[in-house]
Parts: sequence; C-alpha cells; structure tokens
Amino acid sequence: MCRALPCFFICLVLIITSSFLALPGPLSTISLDHALAADSTTDTDGDGILDDGDNSGVLFDNPCTSGETAGCDDNCLEFYNPEQIDVNSDGNGDICECKGDFEADGDVDGTNLSQILEHFGRNPYINPCIPEDPCTGDFDNDDDVDADDITVILEEFGRNKWFLPCPPCFFGFVGPPPAPPENPPDPRFIDHGDGTVTDNLTGLMWTKNAQQIFWKYHWATAVDLCESLVYPEIDGYDNWRLPTLEELQSLIDVNYSNPPLPPDHPFQNVAPFLHWTTTPYPTIHEHVHYVFMTTGHTFYHCKAAYGYIWPVRNIQ
Repeated sequence: MCRALPCFFICLVLIITSSFLALPGPLSTISLDHALAADSTTDTDGDGILDDGDNSGVLFDNPCTSGETAGCDDNCLEFYNPEQIDVNSDGNGDICECKGDFEADGDVDGTNLSQILEHFGRNPYINPCIPEDPCTGDFDNDDDVDADDITVILEEFGRNKWFLPCPPCFFGFVGPPPAPPENPPDPRFIDHGDGTVTDNLTGLMWTKNAQQIFWKYHWATAVDLCESLVYPEIDGYDNWRLPTLEELQSLIDVNYSNPPLPPDHPFQNVAPFLHWTTTPYPTIHEHVHYVFMTTGHTFYHCKAAYGYIWPVRNIQ
C-alpha cells in the first residue's frame, strides 16, 4: 500500500502562507499608502506604543521585539499589547499570533482558559488564529475530547503556527471495487420523481443528485450536513446519512467509469472525485475509506481532508 507524505507538511505550507496572508506582519492590515505616510503620533490600539515608534515614516520597518517598548514600531496594531511580547523575535507580536490569547484582550491569563473550555479548541467555526483547524479540541490526538486535552492545552496553551498538535494525515490506495452482481433486479433503480432513487438491489434510497449537498467538506462536517438534511423539500425525509464503504461500493459497476455506475442508472452530477464513507480505515487512527467516483477504486484518507458527499437513507 502506498502512502503519500503526511498532510502535516501541506498544513505547514498553508500555515506559513497564512502567516503572510492572514496573520499580522509588514503591511498585513494596513494599506501601502498608510504605511508610507505613517503618523508618528498615532497609537491605533491605545497601548502606549506608537504605530511608528521609531519615527521613520514607515510602519513595521523596525517592530518591537524581545520586550522592547521604546524607539520601535508597535508589533501588533490590532490588540492592546503594552509589553510588546514577541518570543520568537519575528516582528509579529505574540498577541497577533494568538499564543493562547483566545479572547484577544491582550494578555494570556485564566480567562483564556475559560474561553478554551467554552469553545474547547479551535475548529472551522471558532478560529481565533489558524484558518480552519480540523482538530476540534482533540489536543492529545486520542480520538476524544475530554479532561486530558486540558492538560495539553495548559502545556502548550493553544495552537498557533509553531505548535500543530493535529494528528498526521495519510492518503493511500486500498483496492479496486468488487465485481458487480451477476443477476441484478430488473429494474435495478426506481426514480421516484421527487429527487430520490431507490436501489432495488440493496433497498437503500439515494439522492438522485449526487451533489444534493454541494461541494466537498471535512469528514465531520460531511456527517453533520447529511444528518441535518431534510429532502425532498415537500414531505422530506430527515434520516439521511453518509454511506458505509459497502453501501457506496454497491452502486459501482467496474465495467464503466466516470461515473462507474450501471448503464441504466438515473443519477446526476456524480463528481469524479473522492467521496466520503463512514467506514474507518482500521490501521490508522482518524482515517476512513473514500471511494473514487471516476473508477470506483477505494482509498483511505484522514478525516481532516476534504471529500464529496452522497447522502443515503434506509427506507425502513
């Protein structure tokens, strides 16, 4: 089985990129015109450190580092930071890089722990620092969110671009699809005319539009989106879910490709990409099976990756 490099390195590239695009740095939150015409009397965040503290007329050309507070530019204009703490001396104030200040009040103290406990880790919906952090509170990578995670939070006090406790992410090939059934029912599929299709082979109902939930998502989000789906719009069903590997493979006909479905199928908009299942990959923590809906082959990937969603439901 082949494995690609862990997505940690991809995440690292994205986070380094985000440090230029999202995190404060030279001219990151200030227009070029403002920077070139900096006013040496301006103190944007009111912390007593002037924006252009060295009176050079240019912001961030001499940011305060290592606790300097005089004769240098404020190293973070977004938050009150009179101590100008910059542990790694990169010119970006620690408060602008999160460093545990989850409430963004300019200090790291007990109230931040309350904020951590309230939100319990960063995630795609609550992201005080890194855009879209897939760990969602599981700081010790043991597949649950509990008191042990608080210990890790206290040790490292929050994720930032230097500490990335997310589990590693692998991608690999599992195998080809199973052979199609020799004597499938006739008709194989029933199109109900309301956007749903029943497979007479398995008794499962699928959305006719394979992208009824459009686009691709992290695995946990995909699970939630399926479970919250009510479809069709009139008298809709509310028990949709992600399919298992066996269920999604039951649609596959290896004799066809793009999509790898039987020739009489009624489905629409089958994306020729990887589709999530709920079946775990047994030997790697936090990884599940994908089905590649171009050829029907199976792969595994981490839950932090992205995949397409094809909702299914049990009729009874």
